[in-house]
Amino acid sequence: MSYATRRRSARVSATHARANSESTISYAALSDVTNRGGVAGGHKGADKGVGRKRARAAIASTGEGDVVDDGVTGDDVIVVAAVENAGGDRDGARAARSARKNTATGSGRAGSEAPPAVGPGDDLECLERMPSARASTRAVPNDARGMVQTNSVEFPFSVHGGRRAQEVASENVLSPYVVNGKYFNVAMRQQLVDWMGEQHAELSLTDETLHLAIRYADTFLSQRVPDVFLQRHGSGSEPVPCAPLKPLEGKRTLYSVDALHPLCNKLKRLGITCVFVAAKVTEVTTPSAVEFARYADVASFTREQLLLAERALLRELNYSLIRPTAFSFAEAYAASAKSALTRYADRFDFESCNFAEYGTREDFLKEATYYLVELAAIAHQSLEFSPSMLGAAAVCATLRHANIAFDEVPMLREVAGYSDKELEKCVEFLKNVTRDAWMIQEYGEGLNVNVKYEGVAEFLFDACGKYVD
Repeated sequence: MSYATRRRSARVSATHARANSESTISYAALSDVTNRGGVAGGHKGADKGVGRKRARAAIASTGEGDVVDDGVTGDDVIVVAAVENAGGDRDGARAARSARKNTATGSGRAGSEAPPAVGPGDDLECLERMPSARASTRAVPNDARGMVQTNSVEFPFSVHGGRRAQEVASENVLSPYVVNGKYFNVAMRQQLVDWMGEQHAELSLTDETLHLAIRYADTFLSQRVPDVFLQRHGSGSEPVPCAPLKPLEGKRTLYSVDALHPLCNKLKRLGITCVFVAAKVTEVTTPSAVEFARYADVASFTREQLLLAERALLRELNYSLIRPTAFSFAEAYAASAKSALTRYADRFDFESCNFAEYGTREDFLKEATYYLVELAAIAHQSLEFSPSMLGAAAVCATLRHANIAFDEVPMLREVAGYSDKELEKCVEFLKNVTRDAWMIQEYGEGLNVNVKYEGVAEFLFDACGKYVD
């Protein structure tokens, strides 16, 4: 047995002996030592994972012990021995012994207000509260905890909030930019957005990721001349000439499937790159770059090419990735309107509608709002409206199906800052795009968003007869 091994064994034995006479280590010191994996003194070579594993094994081997007020057992002091054995240096051991000494004198017992006294050289600055203290904090009202109420002027999505100020910044303002050219037109953009929604659904990402990705794509194409961008191609990215388009007649907002043709590889690469970058902003965990490249449906598109395309996109976006989306506003406004469904429940016979088998009234409000916002993103005309107006109009149109006026919800009116009259044009646009989606569904292959929100689409399509002039 080596000298180092014998020394560690002797140290463990000595700590076991002290455990029989001492009480518990303070919760703060124990939490800090175990979280650091035995490196309270800052030892760089300690294996944190092994430290935690051995600590748990030491607790399991000592029996149940006496449970004290803070949830730590009397035998948990053995953790210190395991932590020291896992690679803690002398400073870490000295810090743990100092914490035990303070505990034995009564300064670190459960229920004590003050944290354990440690020396200036001991790196034990964990200020975590006891479980009972944390529970009392959770019971404090929202305003006392510093959380912003939805009707506060500091709420990010309110009239004076940061998101509303962000959407009027010059780099975030978008307007209709597509000019029907040789290689790119309005129908091509419609197909690109629908294709991005399909790949987004296959990757099981959040809704905000899709809307942010669409925002990236529109920003990129609006700053480039799409025809010039598509002509500058490499191997396997040859542009495909667009089919001739007739102007949309009347109140039409979407082209039928007959006017579409397969996307060129370069637009697919752009679309999947936008989703890839947006996922890094909004998702907790994301698929690998290899998987994103595979979902581009381009055989020659590799992980390395995806990373190169990501750099080009970031440069075009000027590395400004936090951008306002209609979905984020719609989500906030729908939360503010939720109480109206209960207050005016007698106006809408929810049980008899065909959405009742899919969910509750609250589900209907959210699903219908999200469907209208995502459906609107497919139409090029949606760029005429700001994200906040589109989000508010989607909530307004949904409430009208429940026979509730936008102005009848004071909190919603206060937060959004819009009135029924101001939203009328945008609500009319949403009616038109819903009618066009119904017509595409009836006479063509349909849109991916209709499959994603099947229950809401079925409900709205039943009402499409009154939208048809």
